[in-house]
Amino acid sequence: AREDGIAMGGREYEFAEGPLPSRIVSQGRELLRAPVAMAGRVAGKPSTLQAERSSRTSEGEAEIVREWQGMFGELTGRITQRVEFDGFMLLSLELTPTAPTVVEELHIRIPFASVSLFHHANGTWSNLSDAGGIGGAVGWQKALPFVPYVWVGDASGGLAWFCESDWNWHPRGAAHAIDLSRTGDGVDLTIRLIDEPTVLSEPLRLEFGFMATPVKPLVSGWRDWRPMFVSALNIPAFARGRRWSTPGCRNIAVLWNNHVGAFSHLPTDPQDFRTKVDTLRTGDWGTVVSYYALNQTQTETAEYQLAEKEWRRDPYGENTLTTGSCATVCAASTWADFLLYAIDRTMAGAGTDGVYLDCSNPRFCKSPKHGCAPGRYPLLATRALQKRIYALVRERHGEKGLVYSHNSENHFVTTYAFSDLVLNGEQYNRKDLRTLTAAKFRAQLAPQPYGIPAFVLPTLVKFQKNKEEKMPGA
Repeated sequence: AREDGIAMGGREYEFAEGPLPSRIVSQGRELLRAPVAMAGRVAGKPSTLQAERSSRTSEGEAEIVREWQGMFGELTGRITQRVEFDGFMLLSLELTPTAPTVVEELHIRIPFASVSLFHHANGTWSNLSDAGGIGGAVGWQKALPFVPYVWVGDASGGLAWFCESDWNWHPRGAAHAIDLSRTGDGVDLTIRLIDEPTVLSEPLRLEFGFMATPVKPLVSGWRDWRPMFVSALNIPAFARGRRWSTPGCRNIAVLWNNHVGAFSHLPTDPQDFRTKVDTLRTGDWGTVVSYYALNQTQTETAEYQLAEKEWRRDPYGENTLTTGSCATVCAASTWADFLLYAIDRTMAGAGTDGVYLDCSNPRFCKSPKHGCAPGRYPLLATRALQKRIYALVRERHGEKGLVYSHNSENHFVTTYAFSDLVLNGEQYNRKDLRTLTAAKFRAQLAPQPYGIPAFVLPTLVKFQKNKEEKMPGA
């Protein structure tokens, strides 16, 4: 850290003009052509955020926290800036009027230099999670309603903007809260917080962040990793049969704790599960991890029935499977504590090397039981849980440990420093594979822009009406 900047892992943030980045560098390449700016109109006058550092600063090995004070037009501004070691930057902003004040416009503009790809996500397989190439002609535009995550960059890296909720936003059109466009100067990402006259009588509180990518260097030898879902009911026969593992490679076996497809959190039969793990070791499976879901769990367990009301995600969903039913839970609840306990107990009892985390994206929740009302994407809680899981796996197994995250359609890089590899592609069970252009592949499925090994999940027969494999096109 220095007075006007912070550097970490091949990236650098500079703050020459306030708490918003004036310069961002990734792998020696400038991402911005001008400083990020917060601007608009207050009481009929053009306004920009002007702020200076206060004396309150906290610096440690893992994070740096700085306080800023200033003005946005007639509003008094107070900003807390937190930058963590992996490049995660969170800004908490409070704008306070001395009397009722009209704010006509308030936006954040991120002016990019040379970029060609985009990716936006909301944790679903809908059109609000998508990726592709940025058009080359001036006037190209992509307008979006609120989504909690937008990344802009190219095949070697970029910059993510994120925000848990549109609380206190007042866009004139809900379908045009976020705008990505090519101008005569470059590419602009505009976040429209307010663009209709809004009277402020109370402090306006906003929270959002940035994260440059790749978040870490790709590990040496990752192309020789061979992950496989071991769904064989007869594990000894599987281990004795044809060589599924590949000699000389890191063979990674993902094993269900009880039944295939079940969102379990503890092995049904701990001794039997331990035997399966030990048997796989004899077949050259050097890494064995057990299957969990970050935000779903089984409903038949005593733990779920005890904590159901507090754990439930709202809107709530429940699916009935051949092995039982599963329910949607939220990482912002005490479910996070129980999941950590279950992972620790399973690793200790079965000798597994880590975890496979299905459904690992932050999903929208509005439950007041754990602070999500009136509605948010719990990015911070999901990051905190993933960080705890990663630390636990590393504490037990060091570099031999593995955290494997399934994130199909959605690259939330806010958790990527705490994953070892990601799995993507399952969305094309429902989406048309003909829409998978080279640009979309680079922005959505390639590992280089993000810094974490990525594997593509083939389409699954179970999702297809004719029960035949869905094959990619050109």
